[in-house]
Amino acid sequence: MTAMQALREKVRTLGSSYLEAMLLTRQARGHAKLGEEQTCLRALGRAAELAEQGPGEQDPGWLYWMNRGEILGQTASCYLQLGEHTTAAGYFEQAASTLNPVDLRTRALFASRAASAHLLAGERDGGFMAADTALTLATNVQSARLNEHLEQVVENLQAIPGPRSGELIERSRQVMAAKEFTP
Repeated sequence: MTAMQALREKVRTLGSSYLEAMLLTRQARGHAKLGEEQTCLRALGRAAELAEQGPGEQDPGWLYWMNRGEILGQTASCYLQLGEHTTAAGYFEQAASTLNPVDLRTRALFASRAASAHLLAGERDGGFMAADTALTLATNVQSARLNEHLEQVVENLQAIPGPRSGELIERSRQVMAAKEFTP
């Protein structure tokens, strides 16, 4: 995290609000992995402030995807990592409502993670619905990371006996087999 903080200090002088926001979300994810909830939430709060400012003069064009939905999705991912599954599911739903409809990959990633959050929280119906959404989106997306998330959904579904979870597991396997996921 020290390297990330040093990089953020350098970026801060560039007038690149989106780049700094992106770095803050990655720093927050690291804090979440370490269980440092308050530090994580402070980083996310600052990232949200920067993203709301819009792109800075020096922001690279490839950061077009930095927006409120991305911040909400990263917040959800942090809560998922922190084991606060119900809170994570709520943030994933907020993120989904703010993302650009044509951004299929991000929507699929967040839906798959929402499915895991719901299922881990014991919210079967929400998990099934999010898994269904993720699988529908996944048919049009090639992404190794999405494949990893779908594998996690399958693992979470395997812990829930019943015909609906079985259907989603089978559908997941079919979707993943039909796509050639590449990094």
